[in-house]
Amino acid sequence: QKGINNFGGVGISILDSLTTLWLLDLPKEFERAESFVRDELNFGKFDQDVSVFELTIRALGGLLGAHSLTGGPIFLQRARELA
Repeated sequence: QKGINNFGGVGISILDSLTTLWLLDLPKEFERAESFVRDELNFGKFDQDVSVFELTIRALGGLLGAHSLTGGPIFLQRARELA
């Protein structure tokens, strides 16, 4: 069985997991996710319609939560790009 991508290929699972990775003290995994946010995240590449509600709570919420926990400026910068 094949899954369905409902979020336009933006990497929503990575964004949604940022705070979890930080709180569970998984620095290696968090660094990989942070690298994705810094180097690969592209909000202009949606390949389908996406739910504004889901994108807001999962992507924007994940980025702002990561910024709040870590103080990392890249998370706030990317959240502003999305907003």
